Amino acid sequence: MLLFAQHSTFQSTAELLGISWHRVHAICERYVDIALEKTDLSDVRKIAVDETSCRKGHDYLTLVADMEKRRVAFVTEGKDATTIDAFSADFVQHGRKPEQIETVTIDMSPAFIQGLGNALPNAEITFDKFHVIAHASHALDQTRRLEQKVDHSLKGLRWPLLKDSGNLTVLQRTERDRFFAARPSACTTRAWVYREQLRVILDRKQPNVLDRELRAWCNGVMRSKVDEMKRVAKMIRVHHDGIVAWSRSRQTNGFIVLAPG
Repeated sequence: MLLFAQHSTFQSTAELLGISWHRVHAICERYVDIALEKTDLSDVRKIAVDETSCRKGHDYLTLVADMEKRRVAFVTEGKDATTIDAFSADFVQHGRKPEQIETVTIDMSPAFIQGLGNALPNAEITFDKFHVIAHASHALDQTRRLEQKVDHSLKGLRWPLLKDSGNLTVLQRTERDRFFAARPSACTTRAWVYREQLRVILDRKQPNVLDRELRAWCNGVMRSKVDEMKRVAKMIRVHHDGIVAWSRSRQTNGFIVLAPG
């Protein structure tokens, strides 16, 4: 039953085995409790934190994973600052000290940032670079949406602009590059360039180089007319140190796969 429940919903498992949903839930809950009691967190030093919606609506789960062993260390309801406090308390219950957590990788959620200060005092924050790029991609898409209202040549270019160049078809790449050639000064063109520049910068391995280039990128964007990307630059300036920390830790929470239940 546990094997089925790992790869399907409780309802599907119940129907397949001819038992009630409540029976499946109770069995899984019992085995989860047993596993948690036996969890050894003695060597956990680096963690990743992420949240997901657990059902339709606004119910969320926060998951904490052991970065080095790629395993779940803690799960709780919610996505606010108290979830970090809850992990810290659970860590203590397992006989560990919150001070042993050296690094934590999170998105730029204000709630998580607030919770880390007191709950994990020695943890250096790393902001997952993929979340930073996601913000830039969103700004690019918003820029395209706004500009498309007056420039209909942008119609049909959403995915050619958002996808990595290596994932585009020849036709998509041709259409995108044709727009760039025809509209080199368009806000959408500039936004795409800024997003691609940010990708390159965030791959720098030397912290001092990343620091310098990221500051220069923000300065350049703030002098531009691409308002949506300016919001990204402002966000990066606020979270600058945690973003630069990526070049030291190379940590990402991308390995955490969370699916709604």
